[in-house]
Amino acid sequence: MDRIAKAFENKVGDRIQYNAVVKQMRQTGNGVSIVYQDQDGQQELTADYAICTFPLPVLNKIDTNLSPQIKQAIAKGTNYTNAVKVGFQANQRFWEQQDHIYGGISWTDQDITQIWYPSSGFHQETGVIVGAYIWDNPIGNPWGKMMPAQRIAKEIANGSKIHPNYREFIEPAMGVTIAWEKMPYSLGGWAEWSEEDRDRAYRTLNEVSGSIYLAGEHLSYLTGWQEGAVFSAYQAIAKITEKVKATQA
Repeated sequence: MDRIAKAFENKVGDRIQYNAVVKQMRQTGNGVSIVYQDQDGQQELTADYAICTFPLPVLNKIDTNLSPQIKQAIAKGTNYTNAVKVGFQANQRFWEQQDHIYGGISWTDQDITQIWYPSSGFHQETGVIVGAYIWDNPIGNPWGKMMPAQRIAKEIANGSKIHPNYREFIEPAMGVTIAWEKMPYSLGGWAEWSEEDRDRAYRTLNEVSGSIYLAGEHLSYLTGWQEGAVFSAYQAIAKITEKVKATQA
């Protein structure tokens, strides 16, 4: 799925400012001011409009002059899923060789929830396997608090109940794990809106106007999916286009 981002980079890469951490975002009388930190120090960027796609927990940490109502919706409007994944480079494709599994998922009522098998590279010597994909906060919250080595060890213990000789092919040193709540520019997996919150905070955040507009999967009905983020971006662009046309009429 990262090929979508790479395609944008290929087309407009010369306009992307990399390694820039936004510190402040303010609406001004003439548009918007963005203050960010890069390797050369603090910088300021001004524009007529800004479309902010930060996840809400990240946006909540940025200095803005948005209204108190909007800030409240950003801070407390919805919960985020504390998703966790654990993956391994297996030394053999044992799921194919022994269990005749070619792609797909094994479901389990253990904490790891799922094991994903690769749907490509059939019959190659090695392969990457997703040993855990957790998106339920009662499980994800304690897993997120673990050290990476602890998560990997627990996944191997859980996975061994599905594949009894799991440890012969899966080594901790060849594992990697991510808890999205710990990722500094995500601070969670995706938004989980209740119906009540959609009637309040969701509506408030989608009605932001002025020179700053908000967008992202969290401001769609397809949360957790790139499609939702794209729909939300189109909505923000349409609002800005409508506003520009109105001022030129």
